[in-house]
Amino acid sequence: MTIPKNIVDVASQIKSGTLGVIELIKIGDLQVSALTALSAPREKEVTRRRVQAGFSVINGVIELPTDIVLEIVLSDPDFSPEAGVTAALTGSWAGFTESWRDKRDTLLGYYNTNEVLSVVTHENVYPTRVISKIDPLFDANENWNCYIASVTFTPFDNKQLTSAADVNSALTASMINVGGL
Repeated sequence: MTIPKNIVDVASQIKSGTLGVIELIKIGDLQVSALTALSAPREKEVTRRRVQAGFSVINGVIELPTDIVLEIVLSDPDFSPEAGVTAALTGSWAGFTESWRDKRDTLLGYYNTNEVLSVVTHENVYPTRVISKIDPLFDANENWNCYIASVTFTPFDNKQLTSAADVNSALTASMINVGGL
């Protein structure tokens, strides 16, 4: 690999696969400084039906929604040349403007308001997730300048939401049709 001399060299090396693209780890709009562990199991349920001869036949496969767990680090801005290159390649400048406390407050805000989020990792994009658990990992003997936590995300089915307007309409309809068959 040759060292790129200008933006055209960078673009051509990324296109050819010689120069790797730096991937962002994001929780909603929050850029994670580091991902130390990811647990994203995939599980399916195979449904069967019995046939008269005494054996079963597979008649369906259902993909089960599973929780994902990310162990993350939220740190202060990185002003290194590498961070500048990363920001230029990814188009995200958030790493230069937020402290780890700001990022932690954003994460806790997502948790407290039950916000439906997309989680983007190097492995996959997980849409419509809510934070079901945040487990901060602190060492009482250290004064870290970052926030380290294990965050659990649970799938959220927004098709089952009922708005207040829907409830009011149903109540009004039931009052009008009282006694009707």
